[in-house]
Amino acid sequence: MKTARKWFPLDPGDWLAVKPKLDPQATALEIRYSPGRFEVRLRIGVGLLVLGIFSTIVYFSGGDVFTIFITFGLGLFGLLNLIYGVIQSGFSMYLLITASEVAVDRKTLLGRRQWREWLNRYRGVVLRERQVRESDVGTMAWGTHYHIIELAHDDPAKTVPLYVQESGAPPRHIQEAFARRFGLPALSPDSSGEIARQVAELGRSLSEQGAVVPDPGRPPSGVQLRQRNGTTRLTIGNTRLGQSLVWLFWVALPLVFGALVYQLDPIMGYVAAGMAALLVLTILGIGKLMGRKEEDQRAICIDGERVWIVQGERREPALAGLMRRTVSRVSGVELPGLPSAPPSSLPRSAIEQVRVDRYTSHGAGGGGFQDDDDGPTFHPRLLIEGKAGTLEYIAAQFDRKKLEWIRDYLRYRLANRT
Repeated sequence: MKTARKWFPLDPGDWLAVKPKLDPQATALEIRYSPGRFEVRLRIGVGLLVLGIFSTIVYFSGGDVFTIFITFGLGLFGLLNLIYGVIQSGFSMYLLITASEVAVDRKTLLGRRQWREWLNRYRGVVLRERQVRESDVGTMAWGTHYHIIELAHDDPAKTVPLYVQESGAPPRHIQEAFARRFGLPALSPDSSGEIARQVAELGRSLSEQGAVVPDPGRPPSGVQLRQRNGTTRLTIGNTRLGQSLVWLFWVALPLVFGALVYQLDPIMGYVAAGMAALLVLTILGIGKLMGRKEEDQRAICIDGERVWIVQGERREPALAGLMRRTVSRVSGVELPGLPSAPPSSLPRSAIEQVRVDRYTSHGAGGGGFQDDDDGPTFHPRLLIEGKAGTLEYIAAQFDRKKLEWIRDYLRYRLANRT
């Protein structure tokens, strides 16, 4: 079992260590932070203890390289905890935000650093997300999802955290309250940069903001747009090239298999090709019979009143359904089937922005965690945000361009009330 790695970034004054919760309505905005004495002593004590155990093992191993190698992680864990504990022991931070400037006073073992910056030199108040992995066992991983509100500056060293929330809905109302207080734009990450909403636009829908949004044109390959009974349905699938390659694979399979057997026996080569073709037709036929209907596929829909996301219906296999009904009749207790995905929608008049950002998922654990030595996987994510909540659509790794077109299309429809 891997332990939490919150200690790894050796900055005792970052947002994860401080976790501020400033009130945008408070008279004074200030943070006084210093690590707890118990935490500092615990880290130093654990570091010394683990290093002592590691040193003892190395001493009695007689310099055996294999033993040192397999216990190296233990020694590194102890060393990092010791270093971080020593750094924490001499750290304190004071942050003060007034009506005109930001003042920071940081004290470390190496000395004190004080700086001031005019508030109007900050580019805005940004709300971003972060997934931090805590621990894992085998292929199961646990972690914490954070929402971080920061006063953003072009110089990252002068960006200061204002509010940190664990899990839950994004605190957009707090971000907007800070933006109004400072008179700065509310910023949101987007694949094409940042979306900046000026104070006058906060709380207003896309149609009320009066922005000129151009028509994005025809959908790219892989995006299907269908109109039916006043509803526009957008789905994402394979591009035309991808579909062609799939069909090429199925056509080539019996030819390649038959050609290989033909080298051994010409007659059996034809037989093998025929059997492989029959197998391909059977697989494709079963796939066609069991394929999803259009209304069951994941889709993004918009009509004259609302925008909603269809997550796709999970169909119960015929054999499982027969067994469930049989057991229900015998026992007299009605067994439930597969639950349907709850519908999620927003009224068009409440949608304030549409953007595409990057969602981070972690390989086998699938929990969306960053900072992993196993390597994260990044997925494009469409977010439709407004007063009533947020709609989320996570696509495949290589579907970013498709989601960006859908983003632009939704912005066009919402801004122009079409």
